[in-house]
Amino acid sequence: MKKPIAALAASLLAPALLTGQDDAGVRFGLKLSPNTSWIKPDTRGLESDGNHLGYTFGLLADFPLGATGNYYFASGLFLNRIGGTWIQDFNYLEAPSE
Repeated sequence: MKKPIAALAASLLAPALLTGQDDAGVRFGLKLSPNTSWIKPDTRGLESDGNHLGYTFGLLADFPLGATGNYYFASGLFLNRIGGTWIQDFNYLEAPSE
């Protein structure tokens, strides 16, 4: 019975220790996230071969605006690994031999 009460007390008191703003200045970070992509061709004779899983990674930075530090400008450089494949039916024509 004491453990659930201790866990409840800790979860109620923990937000009092957290702060929304600080004086850290410029912040840097890393981003890594999954994504999915697909191709939808409009050309006759091409068909999509399903979707593909990819990923995004990069660097990001938050720059404080103003003296109070309540607002930040966020920017970054990210690379996306996306793709897709399609199916195409075509016939080969052989060149006449001489």
